[in-house]
Parts: sequence; structure tokens; C-alpha cells
Amino acid sequence: MENKTELTPKIQAAVQTAKELLASLTSGQMAMVGAFADSHQKKADRLAAFEKDLIGERGSKDPEVLAVRKQKEQSARFATAMRTALKRVQLLTPPKSTEHGVVGTVRTNDGALAQGINVQLVSTTGKTHKKIAEVRTNEFGDFSLNLALCDVNPKASLSLVIQDEQGELLASQPVKIDPSRTGASFVPLTLQPPPEPATGTNPTAPVEEGEGYEAKPAEPEPAEPRTPRTGKTPPSDYSPKK
Repeated sequence: MENKTELTPKIQAAVQTAKELLASLTSGQMAMVGAFADSHQKKADRLAAFEKDLIGERGSKDPEVLAVRKQKEQSARFATAMRTALKRVQLLTPPKSTEHGVVGTVRTNDGALAQGINVQLVSTTGKTHKKIAEVRTNEFGDFSLNLALCDVNPKASLSLVIQDEQGELLASQPVKIDPSRTGASFVPLTLQPPPEPATGTNPTAPVEEGEGYEAKPAEPEPAEPRTPRTGKTPPSDYSPKK
């Protein structure tokens, strides 16, 4: 199966919208989002009533009726989208004044929202990796992690990591946190299928010895058939006596 590494323009636009809306989690603009949704829903209701009156006068195929219907549908879709975005943000946990939040959305490699995915925040210093936070994505594929600023190690690098049950890496993104600033960072993640094993290899076989590993004894090679003393080549169905 071909791995898609680039999202379609529609999905990219959705990611950008999610980024802007989720960023409002700490900006105090949630009331404004709700007000926009209510305003467009009222506009859609007014246009629906106007469309009904126009149809009675000019018929359903009249150009002005079609124009009003288009505006009504656009306003209704916008109101629905804003309410959904508002619900998504309300499901997240905002950071406190002494914390920095990491919020994001996980999608599959074809752009679908990924629900119930385990996301880890990992701190790396040199060759040492330490999991410092963990969360699962909600019904919209969103997640939020909050990290106390006093716990941020300026010498360590942070990253969001997603692995499958076998430990294969499915997604990874670096996270930059300024210990002197509060707020939230938006980090989108796209799942990629783990690489398929090379032909002729056993993906479940251990690659090296270690704890829990038991080496299997080598199987003896089959003995070659012995040639009779006559010096003639034995027939194909010849089986030497033991």
C-alpha cells in the first residue's frame, strides 16, 4: 500500500483551522467563537424564511431563489463547523498559569481523524529517553498535555511520539517550549504505517540475544545419499539404508 506523505489542500485547510481554533483555548476568545456560530445560525434561519417567500412568488428555480439558498446553506455550514470546533476545544484541558500546554490533532495518512490513539511526550537528553506525559486522543482525534514550566529541562529536547503495540514508530514531532512563557503549542501528527519487513525475513524473530531470548539449536543438514560401490549414479528414488 502506498504511503501518503502529503495531505490534500482540503485536509491542510482543516488542519490550519483546527490550529487556529485550538490556539484560542488559552486566548480567552471562546465566547467570540460561540457568538459567531449563533450569528451565522440566525442568518441561516432568516434566509430560510426569505427563500420560502420567494419560492411562493417566483418558483424554486428562480436565480434569486438559488442565490438565497446558497447563502443560507453556507451560513448553516459555517455555524455547524464553529459549534463543532467549540465542542472540540471544550473537551481539552487548558494549561494553568504555571504550565505550558501542548495540544494537537492526530490524523491517519489519508487525513481521517484518529480516535483513541496513545500520544506520549518524551524528553531526550543525549541517548536517554524519558516519557514525561501520556494521553489518548478523543472522539475528534484531539489531545492536550500540560507540562509545569518548572519541570522543563532546557538541555533536553521534547517530542511527541506515537507507537504501535509492537513498538514500531508511527509518528513523531518535535515540541519547542520556552520555560519563560506560558500558553499552548499546537502540534499536528499524521500516522504512517510501519515499514513492511524485507522479503524472506521473520518480523517476529528477535534481532539480538538478550533477556527472554532463547536461541534455537541449529537444525542438522540433511545427509547426502551415499553412492553404492558399483560406482553408478543412484536413481532419483534411491534411499540409502541406515
